[in-house]
Amino acid sequence: VLTSVVGREASLQLNLPTSGSVTLDIFDARGARVRCIHTGGMESGSRILIWDGRDSGGRNVSSGVYLVRMQYAGEAYTGRVVMVR
Repeated sequence: VLTSVVGREASLQLNLPTSGSVTLDIFDARGARVRCIHTGGMESGSRILIWDGRDSGGRNVSSGVYLVRMQYAGEAYTGRVVMVR
């Protein structure tokens, strides 16, 4: 999972070698899940998903480091996002 932050949004780039089920979650530094960005099937190839910097309740998250976890093909992959407000 490659990430980049522009303004108040984070672009999350995924490169999937095969189609499959993908779950993409955002966690805070304490390990609490902030939001699920995607869950379900996804075609192979490069995809960009946008996290708007909001939690599951629609509130803006505070500045800090967030972890992105992608579950795909029985494996878990992580990345980091630094949100600056």
